[in-house]
Amino acid sequence: DSAFEGCASLEQAALPGTLTTIRSKAFSGCTALSEILFPNTVTAIGANAFYGCNALTEIYLPDTLMTIGADAVGWKLEPETNQRVKNDALTMYCNSKPAMSYAETLGIRREALPDAENTKPAPEVTEQPKHKSGSILFSDPAYRAGLIGTGLSSLLVLSALIFRKKRKG
Repeated sequence: DSAFEGCASLEQAALPGTLTTIRSKAFSGCTALSEILFPNTVTAIGANAFYGCNALTEIYLPDTLMTIGADAVGWKLEPETNQRVKNDALTMYCNSKPAMSYAETLGIRREALPDAENTKPAPEVTEQPKHKSGSILFSDPAYRAGLIGTGLSSLLVLSALIFRKKRKG
């Protein structure tokens, strides 16, 4: 849970093809996250998984999605007031009944995900994002050593992360 919660510089994430569940609050508060690439193996998205992802305007959910938790997607935080408001700019592209029902219940704009694109996260994406400086590579021995003794019970491992560079000045 809460794997990347509050990571305001995360812009893109490509989830690995072995992932089946996105845990609660996994990307909550990632205000710059504008693109998330789902494999067609994802069957569940936990509560508040994408809550407060203000830059997210399109989300392509695979047909394999069977469970979507409360407030998983569709809510953003107003920067001035830190109040929760519906993300009216969001469009969900999905065909699974749980995702369609979720969108209808919350009044989120929904479009059918064309069959030809059902195994791709988005029609404009042709390849996974490249690792950029600032990305965490889980094969890095120093990073792995830092996990020892932390008491972690689970870790969401992504195939790629892209962070926004901080502006100087």
